[in-house]
Amino acid sequence: MMAGRLGTASFATVTRYDGATDYAYLVTVQGDPKAAVDMPDLELLVQRTAKYAAKGVPPVSGEELERIAKAVAASVKRRPIQ
Repeated sequence: MMAGRLGTASFATVTRYDGATDYAYLVTVQGDPKAAVDMPDLELLVQRTAKYAAKGVPPVSGEELERIAKAVAASVKRRPIQ
């Protein structure tokens, strides 16, 4: 759920060209019932790229990334139209 709407979410293990393993979480929701299913109104992608982790600090695990991503998605709120 994101912005008070049910949607679709996916968690993936990503294998980079150099063989490194990373993780990604994608969630999409429809707002306009007339919109095509392949054109969601709102998308959120949270992705770990381990090579950018600070020196001496281990990158977040896949489980931790998924937990963070779900918390971020749950915190998204729809803004009122001005």
